[in-house]
Amino acid sequence: MSVIVAQALHIFGFQSRVANNICFFDEQIIVYPSGNSCVKYHIEQKWQKFISGSEKSQGMLALAISPNRRYLAISETVQDKPTITIYELSSVPCKKRKVLNTFDFAVQEFVSLGFSPDSKYLVAQTGPPESNLAYWMWEKQRLMAIVKVDIQNNPLYQVSFNPQDNTQVCVTGNGIFKLFRYTEGTLKQTNFLRGEPQNYLSHAWLSEEKVIVGTDTGKLYLFDSGDLRWETSIERKEVPIHVEKEEPVQESESLVEFPATSSPEVSSDLIFEPETQQQASLPRVSAVATYSKGFACSAGPGIVLLFEKSEEKEGYRESREIRIPQDQCSSDPNQSDKQEVVCIAFSPAEETLLISTNKNQIYLLSMASAEMSRGETAHFEYLNCPLHSSSITGLDTCIRKPLVATCSLDKSVRIWNYENNSLDLYKEYQEEAYALSLHPSGLYVLVGFADKLRLMNLLIDDIRTFKDFTIRGCRECVFSNGGHLFAAVNGNVIHIYSSTSFENIINLKGHNGKVSECYL
Repeated sequence: MSVIVAQALHIFGFQSRVANNICFFDEQIIVYPSGNSCVKYHIEQKWQKFISGSEKSQGMLALAISPNRRYLAISETVQDKPTITIYELSSVPCKKRKVLNTFDFAVQEFVSLGFSPDSKYLVAQTGPPESNLAYWMWEKQRLMAIVKVDIQNNPLYQVSFNPQDNTQVCVTGNGIFKLFRYTEGTLKQTNFLRGEPQNYLSHAWLSEEKVIVGTDTGKLYLFDSGDLRWETSIERKEVPIHVEKEEPVQESESLVEFPATSSPEVSSDLIFEPETQQQASLPRVSAVATYSKGFACSAGPGIVLLFEKSEEKEGYRESREIRIPQDQCSSDPNQSDKQEVVCIAFSPAEETLLISTNKNQIYLLSMASAEMSRGETAHFEYLNCPLHSSSITGLDTCIRKPLVATCSLDKSVRIWNYENNSLDLYKEYQEEAYALSLHPSGLYVLVGFADKLRLMNLLIDDIRTFKDFTIRGCRECVFSNGGHLFAAVNGNVIHIYSSTSFENIINLKGHNGKVSECYL
């Protein structure tokens, strides 16, 4: 008797908490974490292939792709044990090449990974309290050297190899910017910081000697051979709350349209946040990536800046501002773009710029289009579609249409099409959604919110409420097979309603505890 095995067909989702969470395999294919797998995704053709995580994995922590694009290293925690798995990306399907899970030093988790320029060595940074930096010849599973980076339990964020030197490594963290060189079987620190220590969030190598480093206070530092050569401060940039009424609305090429922020009651003077609030929220340079002309860095919520080499001897000048667009389907469009950029990646030929955010979204920008629109603020667009940014609390499929509905603690309801792997509809609300059920016809959805139960129409371009029921905190709801009835749970009571007359037919009160699941 043959065994039926379920296989993933398409994954809607992204794990932003994984370090270095976007990697380019080639000009069109990227690798990113989603659930307990890594996804190989073709940007143009939109197909997915999967690299399954380890069995009994408790989650991925960091990714690294080798410079020759052949290998992918994944840091995981498997049954409370830290594990690094190296996959061969060129094989189909991707095969495990090596597994590093036996260590003769103290380690709880590896928070950042990096391959050497020749792809033969791997560095891994452990988190506090151990804060060890390990240097491997990974194919032979040989530990070459280990050093304790910090003794004060400060957070460590990133480790990387010098792109042209197998023996030099850079580590950044809170109060930590250290360069190490591998010599005679040990890792020796080669630089010593002067001045007040900063919270160094991110770094990238500009050349064999130069490293650009970003802080949580909007500072950029350029170090040459470990010595500070140039620095600048990124100014906080706010989108005006209102603009003058006559300003034309620009058409966007992204997947959603952006609403005009005009008001007839406000003059052409632009209104910004108070100065005290600006000072309290300095732009965090949480991600940096280099390219042939200079580098890109995050500059606070929803903003990425491009810097190019200036005529000064060591300096760089800001050349381009790119923003995450506002989302018209959000319950608060003015806040929808306020997402922290956690990773930036350029494609090998530098034709595409990708970013990921702390709200589990991936955005894309064509560098050619950015060059064409110089002088104007460019906008990212979604890589594929907007994804859930918090835990999914409810899921249901439709009998008569290829639809899947989900709701989430991000206060959104989304309707997915599993035939063409797309997002058909989505809308955000003011309250968290705990449960939902799709009507067999695919024309209605029943959603349990924190404040009430709502029966909603699925229109071509909207999800519109047409009936509310005073059932607070409904955690379970379901339509009958014919769709003429629905049940909704409130604590230990099950309410049965008619879908046509909306009459409360009966209330079932037999359970002593809370009802956790319901079928009709």
